[in-house]
Amino acid sequence: MAIHLIKVMLSLLDEDLTKHCFNSSAYGPAKAAEQNKKIKIAKSENLKKTNFYEINVHDKNSIYSAFSKTKVKFDIIIDDSTHLFDDQIRVIENSFKFLKTNGIMIIEDIYRLRNDYQEHKYYNKLARVKKYFHEIFFIDTKHVNNFTASWHNEKILLLLRNDLK
Repeated sequence: MAIHLIKVMLSLLDEDLTKHCFNSSAYGPAKAAEQNKKIKIAKSENLKKTNFYEINVHDKNSIYSAFSKTKVKFDIIIDDSTHLFDDQIRVIENSFKFLKTNGIMIIEDIYRLRNDYQEHKYYNKLARVKKYFHEIFFIDTKHVNNFTASWHNEKILLLLRNDLK
């Protein structure tokens, strides 16, 4: 039985987006070059059953369009893109229809200590789509081998899809 997985990642191709996400002009060009190199290498390896789609997580139409192009219902969707609250919500709202019944959506790297990332804000913002999930819950992954520096983005949001269309 095949498992269909998709991971939405931040591509540091856009310098303005990089500055916005990391608030640093010095971070952008070096990281963008590194990321571009990794993507180029991955594409050149012709990985079986692996596809690359460009998604702008600031644009709900881009998210929906990219998922539509796959023509797949996924067992697992992982968002590891900008780590920005509104983008995380936008990914959930515009990709859940591509998740199989009993599929799992994982939103990575949620900040534990920032006011804009409090759990109740996620639950409130997801009120419109919560009926499509059996469960929506957070996991705090803080541990002694934590390498998130001062970001404190050790939380994960899990959403378990139900069969509601």
